[in-house]
Amino acid sequence: MYTILVVDDEKDIVSALEIYLRSEGYRVLHAYNGKDAIAIASREDVHLILMDIMMPVMDGLTAMAQLRDMGHEVVEQFYEPEELGAALRDFDAFLPNILGAMGDHDLLLITADHGCDPTWTGTDHTRERVPLLCWHRGMRRAIDLGVRNTYADMAATICEGFGLPDRFGATSFYQELEMK
Repeated sequence: MYTILVVDDEKDIVSALEIYLRSEGYRVLHAYNGKDAIAIASREDVHLILMDIMMPVMDGLTAMAQLRDMGHEVVEQFYEPEELGAALRDFDAFLPNILGAMGDHDLLLITADHGCDPTWTGTDHTRERVPLLCWHRGMRRAIDLGVRNTYADMAATICEGFGLPDRFGATSFYQELEMK
């Protein structure tokens, strides 16, 4: 059985990856920063490490350099702006297939992950302004959802759509979307 180490300070991301990878038959370990990842990689037989870059305690780039110094093979995957542009064009071309498959009561939410701007020159995430596009078949006009206080507003909206009480301390915008 292959062992995969998932390293990210976003615990929800780690949890989602763990669920998926375990369902595919992998043994999954996790860490929430680069320092803990190095400790785990030193004592465990790890075949693959999926590591975020921007983390507290020790960032992913520093951890990868130390893993390389310890004799681990390190393959870095970064995307250039042109590659991300091509991926967006591919998504745009495929979007009509998604819209065509949607039913009358389906809601499409399209957003981006934080830290996704390869032209950002700072060391901080670029999550301050993350786009959110919403669509359903009954939409008749553009709706300005304003600047949201938290990314969790999407989770609150999804829960309201399914009639669930959870709101995660966030504000649903389900009613604003004029869903019927």
